[in-house]
Amino acid sequence: MYRPIRSADVFLVGLFTVALLFGTSAALSAETQKRSARHKQDADTNPRVSPVLGIRRDKRSKSRDRRSSRPFDGSRNNLSDSEMNAAHTALRRLLPNDYLDGVDSIAGQTRPWPRTVSNIVLAQSGSRPNTFGATDFVWQWGQFIDHDITLSDGTDPPESHPIVIPDDDPVFPVGTGIDFNRSIYLHDGNGVRQQINEISGWIDASMVYGSDNERAVALRTMDGTGRLKVEPGNLLPRNLDGLANAGGPSPHLFLAGDVRSNEQAGLAAMHTLFVREHNRLANLFLSEANGRDSAKDRRGSRSGKMYRYEDESGNVVYSDRPPAGQTRVVARERDKHAGRKSKVSGDQIYERARAIVVAEIQHITYHEFLPVLLGPRAVGRYSGYRPGTDARVANEFSTAAFRIGHSMLSPTLLRLDADGEVIAAGNLALRDAFFAPQILRRDGIEPLLRGLAGQLCQQVDAYVIDDVRNFLFGDPGLGGLDLAALNIQRGRDHGNPDYNSARIALGLAPVTRFADVSGNPETVSRLRRTYRDVNDIDLWVGGVAEDPYAGGMLGELFHKIVKRQFLALRDGDRFWYAKALSREDRELVESLTLADIIRMNTEINREIQDNVFMVAAARGGRRRP
Repeated sequence: MYRPIRSADVFLVGLFTVALLFGTSAALSAETQKRSARHKQDADTNPRVSPVLGIRRDKRSKSRDRRSSRPFDGSRNNLSDSEMNAAHTALRRLLPNDYLDGVDSIAGQTRPWPRTVSNIVLAQSGSRPNTFGATDFVWQWGQFIDHDITLSDGTDPPESHPIVIPDDDPVFPVGTGIDFNRSIYLHDGNGVRQQINEISGWIDASMVYGSDNERAVALRTMDGTGRLKVEPGNLLPRNLDGLANAGGPSPHLFLAGDVRSNEQAGLAAMHTLFVREHNRLANLFLSEANGRDSAKDRRGSRSGKMYRYEDESGNVVYSDRPPAGQTRVVARERDKHAGRKSKVSGDQIYERARAIVVAEIQHITYHEFLPVLLGPRAVGRYSGYRPGTDARVANEFSTAAFRIGHSMLSPTLLRLDADGEVIAAGNLALRDAFFAPQILRRDGIEPLLRGLAGQLCQQVDAYVIDDVRNFLFGDPGLGGLDLAALNIQRGRDHGNPDYNSARIALGLAPVTRFADVSGNPETVSRLRRTYRDVNDIDLWVGGVAEDPYAGGMLGELFHKIVKRQFLALRDGDRFWYAKALSREDRELVESLTLADIIRMNTEINREIQDNVFMVAAARGGRRRP
């Protein structure tokens, strides 16, 4: 749903990829590339090191590491395959590649140009809100998670394959093109080009903490408290040391665990929320270690609401003060030894808070997000770790199926106050939210979070809003990109098979007519006008065009790919929270929702619904369109 740092793939190219906003090298400035030149020697000898992003590959022990904490780079999770889902390793292929020459050349060279497909099939006019009641938090969480598990950078030097602009293009000037750099890769034992995932492929909060030790340390205060850095206003820190960042190394931009945190304001708000949550937990654990009441240990800045409990009337209360009297604590967050002084290092506090944050993100993903996306019964109960599971992130998931979020994007980000009214600064056009940290510095994260919870997202379908189809990161002809065309080109670059071949390879019935793809007559007509036959349809285009399946928001093909990937990431994770946490910590995590975490770390309280992924009836019984 969510993806590229490359240029356009980075932001949304992934919602989910991720590049949502999700990658091309164009998204990184020349300055960033110069700063990353110090890594070029590594890149010359090891193609798995990104020379553009400057993401380091940590040295790994060859021993069977049974450590209880996660390495930042994702290595040593599976004891039989220490490289599984490690940063700078190849993506998995679920399906046979469709390279023109079978090994390397871009696929689909006889198909219509990506921009042509975008203009005819994917152009959206007007709003198309979903009928499931799903909010903008669905695509926003999808992007956030996508940036936890996938990132593909471009080759260095660039292997350019620009997207052609048709002469009759209604927006992009004649004679221009859209920059496109092929993904960094390695050749497998058969000489086949395999693309590389630059970050840890596990759901391990790497977008909060980083996928290498260097970035992880840069994000910490290193003052013995176990906290992460924040700037005044309890926002993400500025990139003062010029680390690799999408948008360039400017100190104006935020610094987070993932380089794409500035791509759009809603994403930056999510990063900020979980940095606050880490620090709230660290403050709590530090207070326990020092034998003090956590509510009194403020350290000069708001550390979050430490307590969540029911009052005598049964109402849930969020407070920075402990419950009085005989009220029942819902989320017991005080250690049973609180009050006793103990020697605890900053590293221990950091790792404990990190483990809880990872667990919270895992729990929210599988118990709130996926039931909306895939249907309430699509993902069954966790039955334990399965070391034989191949949990590697699949190419078809990263470059196609999890980019569904790009069709869910709303053209306007609502910004609401506590009464549900638009703030004085107004709502925010998505095209104005790219790389704009000043929005959060001026107005905070609360208006955006309320807005994400209060607006229906767009339907998953073969339509993409102009804010990312024509105006991604700039105006047409002046650096602006087409996210839909980039998705199509990225799929061809990675050698993805066509839509019908993918269905057949995954055991689904092939389509024989365009009408078999979608029940929407307009979509069918557009597909027929664009492609020669059903065997010509690009994987991402056909996948988003399918009708909803099995009570979820996705069509049959992408439902199968997304479900398979998330089951593998859960069942194949040796550090999965239900296995790794104590019973007490596990029960705490499972008692929380994303709404709880928002309420404990912001000025937001009961004005948002308990399940922020589903729209609640607004005051007066109306839903926001």
